[in-house]
Amino acid sequence: MKTQDMNAQLNLFGYDDVLTRKPGRFDNTEKRSRERYEYFILIAPDENVKRQIALKKSALNYEIGISESDLWSIAHISLFKFASAMHEQLIVPKIKNALEGLDSFRIDLKNLDIYDHGYKKSIVFKFQDDKPVKQVNEILLGAFNQRVHDIDPHLTIARSVPNYDFDKISNLNNYYFKGGFMCDKITVLRRPWNMKTRYEVFAEVSLGRGANEIQENDVLNVLGYVA
Repeated sequence: MKTQDMNAQLNLFGYDDVLTRKPGRFDNTEKRSRERYEYFILIAPDENVKRQIALKKSALNYEIGISESDLWSIAHISLFKFASAMHEQLIVPKIKNALEGLDSFRIDLKNLDIYDHGYKKSIVFKFQDDKPVKQVNEILLGAFNQRVHDIDPHLTIARSVPNYDFDKISNLNNYYFKGGFMCDKITVLRRPWNMKTRYEVFAEVSLGRGANEIQENDVLNVLGYVA
């Protein structure tokens, strides 16, 4: 069992209040483009893996009851977040250039693991090979002049489950499934710096093929992320 820093967990639940880029909403486009934002970089699984993990969340909720944010959050692999006042039109090209030449790669689920937080535990999926995920993270940290640090890539089923609820699980293996997905893009979320508003999906950058920026008012059809 591994101990995770609970303060490193970032709640990204919900998209009902995301910002949208509606024409005319901001009178000063240049000022808006230079506003300070918090960006969150992640890897999103394909729809099949998202669906399978959602089913496991539902089953776990039926057995022991889990939080609403755990139940409805969308599966993802957290990389890192950073704050920047960089012109918004420079963010995607910087990511694209950093990842140029890096091909898509497969992420296969290996086993369930438990992160022990003392009075609570988190249930996560680990991977057969997490080196490509770590490589992407290291490259992007360097691109944005962030301190390079090691990460422990995983997909979360439930986090911070109280021990008295965790002990009710009859067979943890019931929540495992064999699967994987191709990582062919990096997802970028953002929200105004130092504000606890909902994140908006800023861009999706394809590995090996450049960037695919979202269109105005085009937000991913998801309920939310929990890091």
